[in-house]
Amino acid sequence: MLDLTKLKALGSKLNEELSKLLEERDAAEGDEAKVAIATKIEAKKVEFAGVVKDIEEAKSAAKRREALTELDALSAKEASNLDLTAKEGAEAKDAGKELMAKNDIFGKWIRHEGLSGNESALIRPTHSAKAGDDAVTLPPLMTMNIMGKRWADQMGLTAKALASNVDTALIPQEYIPSVLQLPGEAAHILDFATVLPCKTGVLTFPRLVQSDAGGEYGGMSFTWTSEGGEKTDTEPEFEQVTITTYELSGYTEATNLMLTRSAITLEAYLTNLFREGVRHQLDNVFLTGSGTGQPLGVVNTTGIRTVARGTAGTVLYQDLVNLEGLLRAYHRSGARWIMNDGVRSALLGTVDGQNRPLFAASVAAGVLDRLLGFPWLTTERLQAIGTSGDIVFGDFSQYYVAMEQDIVVKRSEHYKFQNNKVAYTVCVIVGGRAVQPRAFAILEDASS
Repeated sequence: MLDLTKLKALGSKLNEELSKLLEERDAAEGDEAKVAIATKIEAKKVEFAGVVKDIEEAKSAAKRREALTELDALSAKEASNLDLTAKEGAEAKDAGKELMAKNDIFGKWIRHEGLSGNESALIRPTHSAKAGDDAVTLPPLMTMNIMGKRWADQMGLTAKALASNVDTALIPQEYIPSVLQLPGEAAHILDFATVLPCKTGVLTFPRLVQSDAGGEYGGMSFTWTSEGGEKTDTEPEFEQVTITTYELSGYTEATNLMLTRSAITLEAYLTNLFREGVRHQLDNVFLTGSGTGQPLGVVNTTGIRTVARGTAGTVLYQDLVNLEGLLRAYHRSGARWIMNDGVRSALLGTVDGQNRPLFAASVAAGVLDRLLGFPWLTTERLQAIGTSGDIVFGDFSQYYVAMEQDIVVKRSEHYKFQNNKVAYTVCVIVGGRAVQPRAFAILEDASS
């Protein structure tokens, strides 16, 4: 008989190793580093999948019934204390049991199995007023896996707290290969931005009025005065910055055949699908959003620094020098380049007077590991090369994201009934804007 205790210990160890690899992947800069880490992750996935299979075989149905029976036996007061979003877990008697229960209940909800009143209350949304009675919240582990560790930390969720005392078979299901597909473009901006929880739909905070002309001290002036002389009376100036949140909705379908299979496989499918789709859409609007019905992107921010490119239709070395010079030296410490992939190709082809490439491999890393000393990455989410905004330079920690912690999921068995499918929608409430436009610069069209 398989030793469940030893299997769980092995699974926990693999979980920690995978979590570290995922953190390394999110922090890696450059395609070569990401590919190397991705190879290690895939190998670890296979090993972990085998352990999960052994754990499932070692478990008995009685163990699960016992856990749910204990949950139903809790008093109404105890059950209300299980709401992590409202109580932040302070009154939860057994965090490990709660997280396991949330994953179990979400799996039952996906398969359209009946839920008790306590089970329904445990996964019901708490902040999304428009969610409706038929909506549920993704379990914390799935939410963290979709939005990333940095998001979880800034939203008050910690990886260690979520992973502690949790059944090994219920850890983030990104580790379980389920559907063959080509990878989409990685999302980055949410990992660089400052994320703030927002429950009311609007986030407002004061900002010191600063400018190149007026200085960095909000209108305060200083004068040299003689002893006993009259001092200049000045006050710092402030203004209100508002971030409004908007609803981002996604839609997918699952066949009834898939619903009858392992809950782990289906949760992996949904987690990966939601993660890639949601983060792709967020990166799009954080870079180029209009601000009308969606977050305001960096490229469309009023007051952002701009410079005309030297030659129409391309990006030259001098354009990079001009962009970097737009930011004050003390605003560049956390800056990075984000560019359309066509810009990278143009820069790789840049040569000096003796036809030698300006950008070549360094001793420490690969080709173009830094541009003028700053990290960079490419994206298909910016405008094509030669178009205003095809390259952005700035400190993306000065892009603020306001977001609800809950990711809400709705289900309909009726819409695709004749096709033997169940329809799902996922909803994220999010807003964003560059709160310090002077920390960003973009390349515009060439001067006429």
